[in-house]
Amino acid sequence: MDEKKIIARLYNGWREAKNKAERTARLEGDMLLARRLRACDVFTGEETTLAEVVAKLHSVEGLEFLLLSGFPTLELFREYKDALPEGCGVYVDAGEIDLGDTLDAILVGDTHATGQYKQTKCHKITAVYGASATVDAYEWSVVRPRYDEASLVEVRRHDSAIIL
Repeated sequence: MDEKKIIARLYNGWREAKNKAERTARLEGDMLLARRLRACDVFTGEETTLAEVVAKLHSVEGLEFLLLSGFPTLELFREYKDALPEGCGVYVDAGEIDLGDTLDAILVGDTHATGQYKQTKCHKITAVYGASATVDAYEWSVVRPRYDEASLVEVRRHDSAIIL
């Protein structure tokens, strides 16, 4: 399947997930969240490459949407695993991996990562659909772990590292 068809399919799925999440928020009486979801335009459908889509997934809004709505689904991640740009920071059913000092990583499915963060920058690590990670944060590194109910990110703090 070519990139444009993949992007169109992902956009349609994103719109459906967004509308469903908005309806759920309204039914639960969370009007602030419903308004935020209605205004969300992190994905426009006008993206021309999967690299653009992945960059939006790595954004704060993209990660919040993934954790809130469960989109993209595990099935979609698996279906398009081979189409993901190399080095994009999304690891799908990757088994045991070493992130080293990677800044942004999304771990999906059967993936367990380790890493040692030392850069004085913010490292975002997100685990979904059963993925896990154990990382050590050193010196003045900043780590923002995020994960869904089926996953876990354990961060061990050393030196003056900051965990958000």
